[in-house]
Amino acid sequence: SSGKITALLGITRDVTESKRADEALRESNERFQQLADNITDVFWIRSPDLRKLYYVSPAYERIFGRTTDSQHANPEEWVDYIHPDDRERVLSSFTSLMREESSLDIEYRIVRPDGEIRWVCTRGFPVRDAAQVVTRYVGILTDVTASKRTERRLNIEYQVSRVLAESATLRQASSGILRTICENMNWEVGEFWNVDNRAGVMRFDDMWIAPDIHADEFLTISRKTTLARGVGLPGQVWASGKPVWMPDVVVHGNFLRAAEAKKAGLHSAFSFPILSGNEVIGAIEFFSREIRQPDEEL
Repeated sequence: SSGKITALLGITRDVTESKRADEALRESNERFQQLADNITDVFWIRSPDLRKLYYVSPAYERIFGRTTDSQHANPEEWVDYIHPDDRERVLSSFTSLMREESSLDIEYRIVRPDGEIRWVCTRGFPVRDAAQVVTRYVGILTDVTASKRTERRLNIEYQVSRVLAESATLRQASSGILRTICENMNWEVGEFWNVDNRAGVMRFDDMWIAPDIHADEFLTISRKTTLARGVGLPGQVWASGKPVWMPDVVVHGNFLRAAEAKKAGLHSAFSFPILSGNEVIGAIEFFSREIRQPDEEL
């Protein structure tokens, strides 16, 4: 009644296990962060509807050539970087992943800001809670460009060797060689040029064009064109005896058919010599609708 405290009640609780659990969780998160930040593949975590991005590892910047911040700001922007020819197939696969709540394993091409095309493989699967409800999707994206190139080039070597073995002359083999290389290396147009030593020029000999390319004017001008040593792409190959690459023939000063190439939608070009001993007897030339940076290995 006097208001004085006559007793003090206190409770002491042992929080050792809780502290240990917190520390274990912190260490686990740190290990995950260290692992995800240092792997060469892209590790990603998305919401059950795939629209929200919970996490993407730094390897995204190396493979896609874009920042992780931009991906977080616009989680669906990665769709824009899928090669147009692969986009529908990839989106269909991701729709199936979400609808069927199953796993994903798909290879496709992406286009970097500099125009370089890379092959990637994405594997993903759902993560469920105790009630078996999907709470998120996780996945790994791997750059498989190098292995894809090796696989394709071995296939090209085999197919070209077969074409040559079945042909009596290089002229008979030219169409098959052009088609084989173009289809396996994603070049839309291939041309054969022969050296006419008597006239001192190179002349157009044969061409292969992808079915979806409209290059009638380009074909016509190629047939009419003769190239002196050092002039045009095949002429440069003739002069140097080495492969030559033009990232964009439309803006290159030493490409005589630039206007016709532009009308056909062609940009990058690559040519290499046909040799007989040390003598250049011709050149093979390829064109792409995309602007490609030089590929030293190719």
